[in-house]
Amino acid sequence: VRKDKDIWGGLVLTEYNNYRNWTEEEKNLLAIISNQIYIALTQAELYQKVQETAKNEKILRDIMLSFVKTLEMEDLIKNIVTQTGQLLNSDRCFFIGSDPKTSSNLPVKEYAEYLSSSDIKSHTQRAPLPSETSSFVQASKQQKVIYANVDEADLPEATRKFLADDLSVKSYLIAPVYYGDIRYGAIVLHYVKDVKNFTEEDINIILAIANQAAIVIHQAELYQSIKRQSEREKLLREITDSIRNSIVMEKTKQSI
Repeated sequence: VRKDKDIWGGLVLTEYNNYRNWTEEEKNLLAIISNQIYIALTQAELYQKVQETAKNEKILRDIMLSFVKTLEMEDLIKNIVTQTGQLLNSDRCFFIGSDPKTSSNLPVKEYAEYLSSSDIKSHTQRAPLPSETSSFVQASKQQKVIYANVDEADLPEATRKFLADDLSVKSYLIAPVYYGDIRYGAIVLHYVKDVKNFTEEDINIILAIANQAAIVIHQAELYQSIKRQSEREKLLREITDSIRNSIVMEKTKQSI
């Protein structure tokens, strides 16, 4: 039973009682049956893919909607890493912010990390040295998804040691978060318990998440800026009113 050039399996018939010379008609019949099996398997595989795609699209839509439930930055980032980590079954998922002045990566905050279980070590417990993460800083500046298995990746020894020994990482993925030319940071996935073989669908999902995350982070920044401006204006009005009231009271005293 063939799938294109690959063999899916074989249809085997055996005769125990007597030797048997298979006729051409029987061989042709078996070939027809084999083709029918191929068609059935192909349809089943296609149906399964459609079902999985529909399921993932629904989950992805739900995640996108959940992103906009809050514009408070800490809650937003926590939501992003939790939803992303759960969807892609990662053991550790975190957001590395980017310093807008230096473009260097900022330390991972506790609220910006998702751990699949309590036995997964937190990235916040171990602040890496610049020499250990320089390759990741450079990777996160590229506007494309970077992923690899630690044992196979071309990494500096310090980086490999930090990932494998300190964080027990077997596979990783870095999805930079850009809004236009603004680099907010990156969503990072770590797989600790097993090696992860990333599929094209995984990459498409994380790209969609990173793009949506960039939009809502940008909106959250605008919201925070407007909120701060409003608070400053409110404080200024209170100070002005207080001064005005003081002047009125002083004039009233003088006129008595």
